[in-house]
Amino acid sequence: MSNKINVFAILKGNFNTLYNVDKEMYSVMDILTFYVLPLSVAYLAFSSDYVISKDVINQLVNASALLSGLLLNLLILIFGLKDKLKQPKLDDPEYGEITLKRTIMKELYFNVCSASLTALFLLCFSIFNTVTSNTIVLGFNVDTGIINPVIIFLSIHLLMSFLMITKRTYKLLLSI
Repeated sequence: MSNKINVFAILKGNFNTLYNVDKEMYSVMDILTFYVLPLSVAYLAFSSDYVISKDVINQLVNASALLSGLLLNLLILIFGLKDKLKQPKLDDPEYGEITLKRTIMKELYFNVCSASLTALFLLCFSIFNTVTSNTIVLGFNVDTGIINPVIIFLSIHLLMSFLMITKRTYKLLLSI
């Protein structure tokens, strides 16, 4: 894959934000919330041949396009806020607080970048759903077998990510 479009570093950085520094391990609850829950619901949709209605797909296209724009604007805000946080010095009495804010800012950056990608992928898969409507390949329905479960996973993952980003932004802006 071309380095210009390789997004694995962003996805890895986002996953690493689920690490709990105090406990020196990944947060099981976070992994369950952001990955296992969406995968479980997607699997249920797959196993029951759930079909997402065209109205829902249209709404997802609109919502994911709007969220992509909002998240890109949030990236610009984070970039601006980064300049307001001073570089911590070891002898500074607020060293711990400044370091924590900078860490949260870095994690928030990965979260927003990843959520932007998720919204973009959701948009693409929603469009694929419209294009491949009722397509059967080798006796396999592409919509209910692949595209719909991916759309469900991305939708739930994006919802959880958006909630986390909103909370982190709220906490960060309150403390600056």
